[in-house]
Amino acid sequence: DGSGSLEFEEFRQLMISSLSPHKDSPQVPKTVLQKFWIDVDADGSGSVNFSEFAAWYLKFFHGDTSPMEQYYSMVGSRRGSCSTDTAG
Repeated sequence: DGSGSLEFEEFRQLMISSLSPHKDSPQVPKTVLQKFWIDVDADGSGSVNFSEFAAWYLKFFHGDTSPMEQYYSMVGSRRGSCSTDTAG
């Protein structure tokens, strides 16, 4: 919009065009977009400046695994860290 920062809707459109560029591409789940937004907008301001976005983008898009694989890996590791010990 020319503001110099990204708001969630602009970020959402950017992520969808990057991760699901074709009509037959799998859709990006809303929960993934929300998680990515929470990560990129670390200060909770509701908008992301270039340096915030660049740091997040390099972390998620220039690694050995895709952003979706990283997301599901984080979700899986959190599930595995939950205590299921019911003995007592």
